[in-house]
Amino acid sequence: MNDEAECKKLWRIRRTVMQMCHDRGYVVTKKELDETLEEFKEKFGDKPSQKQPVRSDLNVLVAHNDDPTDLQYRVCSSPFAFVHPCVCA
Repeated sequence: MNDEAECKKLWRIRRTVMQMCHDRGYVVTKKELDETLEEFKEKFGDKPSQKQPVRSDLNVLVAHNDDPTDLQYRVCSSPFAFVHPCVCA
């Protein structure tokens, strides 16, 4: 896959993860929800073939609106995004 297509794919993954977090009541800013492809490229890079960005750059930690100790770590470093709940003491 060429860099442009891969970059767009990674942007769509991030956008979907952020929307899913928001829909489930986790704190996600409007800026994160509305991030354009160009903003994504400026923030993370536009050369996936040169590891800019790498999938691990897309990992996010979000807190729940109702309970800030309810944290989710969204891992995007594999082809399939998954969730790790964080246990806070």
